[in-house]
Amino acid sequence: MDYNIISKKPTKSPDLKVIDYIGIMYGTVNGEKLWEIDKVAWEILKMCDGEKIVDQIIWQVSKKFEMGMEEIKPIVIAVVNELEKIGFIGLKD
Repeated sequence: MDYNIISKKPTKSPDLKVIDYIGIMYGTVNGEKLWEIDKVAWEILKMCDGEKIVDQIIWQVSKKFEMGMEEIKPIVIAVVNELEKIGFIGLKD
C-alpha cells in the first residue's frame, strides 16, 4: 500500500467524462473504454479538486460512511491509486 500519497492533492483529469446511466456511474478519459464507478469511488472522485490532500479525503469519507479512519484509509488509498492509474485523476504536491 502506497502511503506516500497521503499529502498529495488529487485533481480530476480535464478529459474525464462521467456518465450517469440509470443510476450507475461510468467514467472515461478517452471515449474508448468505460469504467464503472462504485459508490465509494464516486464520493472520492467528487473530492478530487486539487485543494484537498488525500488525508483530508480519508477523513471526509470516514465521516460519510461512518467508518473509522484507520479502517477506511487503505480503501481510499487503493481507490486513489486506481483512479490515477486509469487516468481519472492526477496527483500533485
